[in-house]
Amino acid sequence: MLSFALPDFLGSRSFFTLTEAQVLIREWCLDYNDFLPHRSLDDLTPNEFARRQIP
Repeated sequence: MLSFALPDFLGSRSFFTLTEAQVLIREWCLDYNDFLPHRSLDDLTPNEFARRQIP
């Protein structure tokens, strides 16, 4: 899903500097992995799902 969602994020924004792009992409990744549940992962975030997979 990340491979589909990130281009949508990038395509909907204009960045004025490389630093601005890096900060916004980093924030987007944190939201995507830590705060947004995914139906394909039983409504868990990717990080919650990963933690449950590690014994």
